[in-house]
Amino acid sequence: MRFHFLIVLIEYIKEDKIAYSNIINDKGWGCGYVLLPHDHPYHGKFYDNIPVEVHGGLTYSEKEGEYWMVGFDTAHYMDNKFNCSKEMVLNETIKLRDQLERVYYE
Repeated sequence: MRFHFLIVLIEYIKEDKIAYSNIINDKGWGCGYVLLPHDHPYHGKFYDNIPVEVHGGLTYSEKEGEYWMVGFDTAHYMDNKFNCSKEMVLNETIKLRDQLERVYYE
């Protein structure tokens, strides 16, 4: 079982619980999110207390329905549309999902 992809602004559709947003700013392409089920060890934890490696570190954690959504953004110093492309955001989100899955299935 994988986490679901959550659709943010209907950008990418999958069965897995993962999302990435195309809210484009003057920095990078967007943000990446993963939804954690209620029985995940990090469900309910503040993003600074979740030990994962992702671009710029986690910058978001909030309840989203029955899930706990965690994510990152591309609005850091030196981020731009060239080094934080849509492909990069998707790859970082998948990397985040994979790290969170490993914890869930340990």
